[in-house]
Amino acid sequence: MKFKWKLFIWTMASVTLAYCLSGSMMITSAFRVTYNKEVEIATEEHEIMQNTLIMVLSHLSKNVTDDVWRQVVKDLDDTSARKNFYFCIQNKEKSDLYQSYSMKKDDILAYNKEEGINDTGVFLYTQDDKYLLMTRSYINSDNGKYYLNIIRDISDIFESRSNQLAVFYRIMGIIMVLTAGVSYLIAYYLAKPLFKISRVADEISEGNFTVRANLEGYDEIGELAMDIDSMADTLEKNFEELNDAVRRQEDFVGNFAHELKTPLTSIIGYADTLRSKKLDEEEIFKAANYIYTEGKRLEGMSFKLLEMQVTKQQEMVLKDVDAQYLGENVGGALAPLMDSTGMELNVDFEPGIISADIDLIKSVIFNAADNARKANEAAGRNKVDILGKLEGDKYIISIIDEGTGIPEEELGKITEAFYMVDKSRARKQGGAGLGLALCKQIMEQLGGTIEFESKVGEGTKIILTLKGKELTEEEEGGEDE
Repeated sequence: MKFKWKLFIWTMASVTLAYCLSGSMMITSAFRVTYNKEVEIATEEHEIMQNTLIMVLSHLSKNVTDDVWRQVVKDLDDTSARKNFYFCIQNKEKSDLYQSYSMKKDDILAYNKEEGINDTGVFLYTQDDKYLLMTRSYINSDNGKYYLNIIRDISDIFESRSNQLAVFYRIMGIIMVLTAGVSYLIAYYLAKPLFKISRVADEISEGNFTVRANLEGYDEIGELAMDIDSMADTLEKNFEELNDAVRRQEDFVGNFAHELKTPLTSIIGYADTLRSKKLDEEEIFKAANYIYTEGKRLEGMSFKLLEMQVTKQQEMVLKDVDAQYLGENVGGALAPLMDSTGMELNVDFEPGIISADIDLIKSVIFNAADNARKANEAAGRNKVDILGKLEGDKYIISIIDEGTGIPEEELGKITEAFYMVDKSRARKQGGAGLGLALCKQIMEQLGGTIEFESKVGEGTKIILTLKGKELTEEEEGGEDE
């Protein structure tokens, strides 16, 4: 069942229940007051008549027979002009001595004939469609008890209650019709925002992330609408980022295919030339050198791809690596490359222990240092610093250049596979954009991080953070030996 109809039904039920309870309580209360008033009046009139009989009989002889009682009561009945007022007198055997004319006329059954009736009290009886209130008492005389029964017809107050109930039900019908209309409008108004939110959710589920509820309010529905809009904003942003990632991936695949296509075309062409034509020694050397150069480029790219796959699939086993030993290895391995390009290399590692795989961390440092070299060449500068220091339980390695720098908006993308800040320069220098992506994967495998600080025109600082600790005395002693 929809929320609108639930709200409508609950509103109708609440109003109906409240109206029925309040109306019935009012009518019942009014009837109870009227009934009690009738009882009070009947009791007072009964006492008056009883006192009158006592007073009249007290002036007669002491031996008051049944005939005397009958005559006295008859005289009272003849002089009475009351309507809806009946009485009868019974002797000590509870046999009727006299019944009023009106009682006989209406053929009202004498209630004294019922078994087990009390000698005194107030009693309510029904006969046909009438409601009769009887008051009963007795008078002591020399001949025993004589019972006085007075009966009042109070059908009018019950009829009045029935009329009030009829009016109540008619009014209730009118109120229910009005309440139904008002309840439906209220339910529709309150549920309308939910309909809109539902349509927005349906559109979002179908892939339309631009739709918004745009509902204002500080109640639960308003908060729900804002949550839906916030979710839509997030989904739209994620979808756009996903589309951007797909487009970039398509570009990456195209770029990588081009990286493979160009050297392969050259290799195949020069190989075919060597195979099919007769060349002099200089031409043969030139063709073979080009084949060798392009082959080495392919080999380097293949190794990088292989390393990326291996680091994803293998569980890394970390070992303690002496930081200064690592620094010496890095400096010695990079010296020929830096010397050949006129770079000034400064390697300085503070004492400490690094938790890493030495081959993989060297691969990361070499990649970073090679990027620093290329950035310096592009900027016409020639200094590369590789520094290591221990900070608490972390060992930090920084590779610093004075090159062209990286724009701030590009820093978050440079570790993506095949991404290159300057594509034309990277291709001229033999890059495919795989280096920093591979470095990031390796650092994650080593339980470390890679960060970048850069300013355009001033240079770049690559920060590698790994688990580290201080050298023990035994390790320092072993190193001295």
